[in-house]
Amino acid sequence: MKCFGRIAVGILVSLALAGCNGSPSFLAPSGPVARKQSDLFWISHAFSVPAFLIIAGLLFYNLIRFRKRVGQDRPLQEIKHATRIETIYTVVPLILVLVMFVLTIGYMEATAEPEAKNDELTIRVIGNRWYWEFEYPDYQFVTPDEFHVPINTDIHLIVDSVDVIHSFWVPQLAGKMDAIPGETNEMWFRATETGEYLGYCAEFCGIQHALMRNRLFVDTPEDFQAWVSLMRQPPPQPQTDLQRQGYDLITAGVCANCHTLGTKQDSRLLGPDLAHFSAHTTMVGAANPLNEANLRRWLLDTNDMKPGNLMQIIPLTPQEVDALVAYLLMEELTGGPAPETQSTNP
Repeated sequence: MKCFGRIAVGILVSLALAGCNGSPSFLAPSGPVARKQSDLFWISHAFSVPAFLIIAGLLFYNLIRFRKRVGQDRPLQEIKHATRIETIYTVVPLILVLVMFVLTIGYMEATAEPEAKNDELTIRVIGNRWYWEFEYPDYQFVTPDEFHVPINTDIHLIVDSVDVIHSFWVPQLAGKMDAIPGETNEMWFRATETGEYLGYCAEFCGIQHALMRNRLFVDTPEDFQAWVSLMRQPPPQPQTDLQRQGYDLITAGVCANCHTLGTKQDSRLLGPDLAHFSAHTTMVGAANPLNEANLRRWLLDTNDMKPGNLMQIIPLTPQEVDALVAYLLMEELTGGPAPETQSTNP
C-alpha cells in the first residue's frame, strides 16, 4: 500500500504543477493553425484517455483480485486462450490508430501553407545563440527578440539558423519549426486576436536555450503600419554630448565589433542590430524587461544576467555606461525619434 500512496502523491503533485500559471499553451489558440492542432489533441485524448482508464482499471483489478497472499500456495493453472477477447483488444486499437492517422493527415493538409493572397506578409526568422532576429524583406529592416504582425493576415515565415539547430515556436499561434543551419524551412500562421504572445526556442541549443525567447505582438492594421514606419526610420541622432558618446561607441567604438545601428553589413555580426532599441519591451533574448536598471546591469556584467552568453567581456567605464544608456534609451525618454530623423519614405 505504501507504493500506491507514493503513486497517488506523485499524481497529485503532477496535477498541481500542471496548473501553474504564466506559460502560454497551444490549448488556448488564437489562430486557425493552432486551433487545428488543439482540436487534434482533444480528439486523440477522447480516444486515449478512456482506453487508458479501461486498461489500467483491469490491470489494477487483476493485481489486487488475483494477488498471491501470504501462506497461499496456488497450483499452476493451464493457460487458456480467449479468442474473442484477444480479437477485440487487437482490432479495436488498430481501428483507433487508423482513425487517428486519417485525422492527422487531414489536419496536416488543413495547416499547410495557404495559397498566396494579397494580404500575405513574409518574415524571415533567424536563430542565433541566443536570440531571434526577424527580417521584413518587404520593408527592409531587421529587429531582434520581438516582432509585430497585423491581425487577420496570413504570415509566411522563412525559418533558418546561422549557428546551431534551434526551433521556433509561438504555442498559441502555430506549431514548432526547426531552424537548421544551411537549410530553410517554412511555416505560416494567421492571428485572429490582437495582443502579446510569448514564444520559445523548442530545441536545446546550448547553455542559454531556456532564455532564448521571443515576443509577438498582433496589432490592428493601423498600429502595425505605425510600428513599421518607426522601424523604417533611421536611428535617432544624438541630441546631447552624452548621447553622442554612446552613439560613437556603437558606430565606431568597441560595440561596433559585434553590433550595427540600422546599417547593412557585408557579413553577419555576432550581436543584434541596436537601431530603435528602446522601441522594444524586453531585452537579452526577450527574457528580461527593458528598463534602465536592466540595461545598466547588462552593460556592467553580461554574465551576471545571462551566464555563458557570447558577448565579449569588455570593461566599460561608468562614463561609457552612462553614455550608452543615454543613447539607447533616448527614444523612450523623448517620446520618439528626433524630428530631423523622420523618414520621407511612405
